Amino acid sequence: MKYPVAKGIIYVLLLLLLSLLMLGGYQAVKNVWLLITYEHVSSRVNSCELKFQRGGGRSLSGRRQLKYTPIVRLDDVFIKSNVYVSYEFCSEDIGSEVLVLINPKDNSEGYIVKFVYFWLKPLAMIFGSFIALVVFIFPILKGLKIMEKEG
Repeated sequence: MKYPVAKGIIYVLLLLLLSLLMLGGYQAVKNVWLLITYEHVSSRVNSCELKFQRGGGRSLSGRRQLKYTPIVRLDDVFIKSNVYVSYEFCSEDIGSEVLVLINPKDNSEGYIVKFVYFWLKPLAMIFGSFIALVVFIFPILKGLKIMEKEG
């Protein structure tokens, strides 16, 4: 073993990427389960809610970053997304019709189904980690094996 530190770092990165891949897969399967089991309701985005940040929350320029999430009102229940975006992006959704998934046992629990709010995070985790594995980690491991054989 000529390069134990390099191999150790690669294996830790490999473990992290595989964990990210599994987490994204879990979230995607959960979203499919929600689509199957929850009630589907069509509604309009009413407004955007500001996320209060503690600590840093500053951009590279040093200005404070404010994040917003869309809110849908169903009767007397407010459903909001768990993804926070810029106000410009969120405000584009105000008035637009979206699919809302409502828990049949507890109507205060729901999810806004729009690609950015529902599918982007799990798909980015899955494809991002897969691409990193194929493009970076596997070729580096292969290179380390070749160097060990030559040395």
